[in-house]
Amino acid sequence: DGALMFTITITTHDQPEVLARCIPSLLLTNPKPRKFLVVDDHSTNHEAISWLHSLVGDEGRIVHFGGHAHIAAMCNLMWHECFSDPVDFGIWVHPDMAFPDPAWAQKLVDYARTHPDLGKVSAENTLAADSTEPIDGRDRPGHQGPYLITRRAYEAVTASDGSFMDEAFISLGGWDDWDLNQRLLRLGFGVTICGAARVFHEGAGARGPLQSSTEQQCRQNQILYFQKWGTWDPPV
Repeated sequence: DGALMFTITITTHDQPEVLARCIPSLLLTNPKPRKFLVVDDHSTNHEAISWLHSLVGDEGRIVHFGGHAHIAAMCNLMWHECFSDPVDFGIWVHPDMAFPDPAWAQKLVDYARTHPDLGKVSAENTLAADSTEPIDGRDRPGHQGPYLITRRAYEAVTASDGSFMDEAFISLGGWDDWDLNQRLLRLGFGVTICGAARVFHEGAGARGPLQSSTEQQCRQNQILYFQKWGTWDPPV
């Protein structure tokens, strides 16, 4: 049963107006995932919390994160919780997305199934729900989401490096995602985009008010990435 093979996870903080656009379309995902998993970073807005509970229903769950805007640590908690269930795939989505094609997640799963060497596959991001044009400059796999991770890749990276995301990277900016891509490639896993799976990415941010990265933080992430990989460029 394909519906039992994947979990959809979402990371967020408040943002009720964003969740009001995301969650109704996310609930139309067909087939439905094994469960919806929410990793919530101190949401206090009652409307946002209500939306999150409407997403998880009786089968999903909300996990509370206490790291306050440490995205890599939040993602490590998310992937650990995701793969603690017997699923082959986990899919991470941002709350600032909409999903006009109910089959978007199944297309990612089908793509991963037919490409067994893949570790990570992203959906195509567009700026409008009815657009077929990818977001300019954001079509590098593994950044901007949503993306699917295979259990094989998760277990291999975690066994090799001790954690899935490198928590030395702080705040947002993509460098932690690109670092993960490098480590996946190093272990022989593919990283790519599935053009058949398209989502609308509003660009309001993965975590709302707490997402802002200072220039200094971004620069620190960039320097760390260069020190690890000897390049300023993400893998393509």
